[in-house]
Amino acid sequence: MIPRAAITLGILAGGRGQRLGGRDKAWVRHRQRFLVENILMAVPGEFAGRLVSARAPDARFEAMGLRAVFDRRDDFAGPLAAFEALCGACDTPGC
Repeated sequence: MIPRAAITLGILAGGRGQRLGGRDKAWVRHRQRFLVENILMAVPGEFAGRLVSARAPDARFEAMGLRAVFDRRDDFAGPLAAFEALCGACDTPGC
């Protein structure tokens, strides 16, 4: 089994938020917390890195120990563009 300390956590939270009325997914509240906080609570522990594919820079990500990454493409390419950005920012072996 691969130890968590050798894994980079990647959270998909960017995009246009069409299904949420254009709201930024990371900062939508659910059960008294932001969605991104709920994700972090669901996967506690140490990771080699903690990345979030984000819509826009926001100091709250850094305060949560997340490094925001952004799509590398100007055209909206959906979740695959987010995966591409996360993979490009990942610096753990095997990325």
